[in-house]
Amino acid sequence: LQRAVRRMTNEIARVRGKPFPVAVRVATTLEGCHKIGYDIESWVEEKLCDIIIAGGTAGTDPTVEVEDFKKLLYGTGISLYPGYDFHRQQEARRLISTQDWRVAWFRSLSAGFWDRGVDGIYVFNWHANAEMRRLELTTIGDPLTLQGTDKVYSAIYRKNLPKDSSHAGTDPVDRIYGETPVTLYRTLTNDGPKFQVPVYDHVSQAANEGLLAKTELHIELGHYSTQDEVQVTLDGLKLGEPMVCNVTAEDPNNPSEVDENSWLIWQLDPHQADYGRHEIQVKLVKRDTRIHPPLIISQVDLHIMYVAD
Repeated sequence: LQRAVRRMTNEIARVRGKPFPVAVRVATTLEGCHKIGYDIESWVEEKLCDIIIAGGTAGTDPTVEVEDFKKLLYGTGISLYPGYDFHRQQEARRLISTQDWRVAWFRSLSAGFWDRGVDGIYVFNWHANAEMRRLELTTIGDPLTLQGTDKVYSAIYRKNLPKDSSHAGTDPVDRIYGETPVTLYRTLTNDGPKFQVPVYDHVSQAANEGLLAKTELHIELGHYSTQDEVQVTLDGLKLGEPMVCNVTAEDPNNPSEVDENSWLIWQLDPHQADYGRHEIQVKLVKRDTRIHPPLIISQVDLHIMYVAD
């Protein structure tokens, strides 16, 4: 099929006197491509495409294996574009609006992809007008327009379908890898899950230049009680006591101050969230014995916020 497409487009190009490029939209990992049946190595070897879009499902997968794809494409002239669509991580009830989080998250993805050497970014179903998605579309297309913009760098989220579904235990958009959500238990070794969050902003430099407003670590815990005690380390260093917030208490139109999930928030020094990969570990020290459901680490976000123009 792919060879037939290429023969057809070559003929179109010959007739009209200019190239007729072929783009293929595939999985975000080579393993995913192989499981689906995309013989991507042959496509590359025979130059049956001109652009590879890593984003084959109706969702945005931040785990694009840029380095593996670039190694495969080296010297071929074939371009690599990560693909953007919807993302289920947007459904979380955060302390900032869904709109603000989505813009900042797509900017962080874009900063990382550009830094790792992609050739462009592909967006699908981003229906836009003069207002809708303008903040994303006017910044994600170039590393220069991403500089000095608010970003949220997040641990990889993977939503497993429930046990009573026909595809129990799988991700609805075929994501293979994920770090959250994860159940938090107290262990005999006093250990806990670790999350890798890369940052592609030069945060300390921005702070020295007076451009940085603040940096924060946000961790969402499901079934959290004020009687719970957790210990969080960032790059091996223990963080102090967090500020505890939840969406209900922050909503002036909601009379309740109790929510099933709470956010633990730490103000960070710029060097703690500087350019590079950061490891965040969460340990359960004490669980409120009155609550039966276990604690769930739902989201891990690093917020980089700049001074407004």
